[in-house]
Amino acid sequence: MRLNLGPGAHYAEGWTNLDTQAAADAGIRCDLIVDPDEPFAIFTPGSATRVYLGHVLEHVWWPDIPALLAQVRDVLTPGGMVLVTGPDMVRLIRRYGLGEEPWWLVEQAMEHADRTDPDWPGASHKWDCHEARLVGALELAGFADVTPTEDFDGWPVTNWSAWQCAVRATKP
Repeated sequence: MRLNLGPGAHYAEGWTNLDTQAAADAGIRCDLIVDPDEPFAIFTPGSATRVYLGHVLEHVWWPDIPALLAQVRDVLTPGGMVLVTGPDMVRLIRRYGLGEEPWWLVEQAMEHADRTDPDWPGASHKWDCHEARLVGALELAGFADVTPTEDFDGWPVTNWSAWQCAVRATKP
């Protein structure tokens, strides 16, 4: 089984797409509606071979990230993999400084717990995501082979930009 948590507008064919009731009410297509605090509670531990978190973690309060990653680890089979993608604030600011990205994109990606994206109501960023922070969070959660990557073969990555980051890890 392959799980895609929080597909948003990017439903992944061949994956089990999980989202919240609020997302479903907003018209987001998903296969299963889950509790945002325990999205994997309906699954048997060790039942998934892959979990994809595409632009999801930055919408979760930073203090809640360890518990969510523990749930991801628990639902994976030994040797199962997780791929986390998100905005990389460090890359984005560097690219802005070089004139390669517009300021509005920097503002959109920054932590804005008090503001929501007009194109995605309620989807505020709760912390500033970047590659090193994701690597550290996955290592602390007990994952092995934690590796930044741009190899998305077999994952539901729908688009990619130079200002994003992706980190893949394995359950030991």
